[in-house]
Amino acid sequence: MESLVLPTTLTWFSITPEEMRMFLGLIILMGQLRRENMGDYWSIDPTISTPIFARAMSRNSFESIRQAWHFSDSSQQTQVSGLLFKIWPMHEYFVQKFRSVYSPKQELSLDEATMPWQGCLKFMTYNPGKITKYAVLVRMMCEVVSGYICNMLRERSRRIQCYHF
Repeated sequence: MESLVLPTTLTWFSITPEEMRMFLGLIILMGQLRRENMGDYWSIDPTISTPIFARAMSRNSFESIRQAWHFSDSSQQTQVSGLLFKIWPMHEYFVQKFRSVYSPKQELSLDEATMPWQGCLKFMTYNPGKITKYAVLVRMMCEVVSGYICNMLRERSRRIQCYHF
């Protein structure tokens, strides 16, 4: 059982593994069902309602978990930890999975992509000409034929490491 802190009240409450699985399932479902804003997933308006969200978890519970969800121990952060300290373990996990699941062919390319972002980041980019105006710019090493991502780093990183597959 995990303990979480509500940032607004600073009181602790516990969630069960089942509730965490439900939370992750809703996150994945949100990637499939696009809505204008987060509250629309729990809307009772018949034209946009998605009842599975309200049946699975209340909006307040979802928001509480989302606000307190993190991937690292903040007490381990130092001055030189970097801006991505809190998500670095998850980044490393996914990059390792990218490498272990598929071996790319010889033709590789370095590409840039933007990942939409609505939070507050020091390294966020602004492009008024795009539909998604605020984003994080990342560099990716991809296989040319399939576009499979082999490695990625955020834009201000010095270099992308090439691995021998």
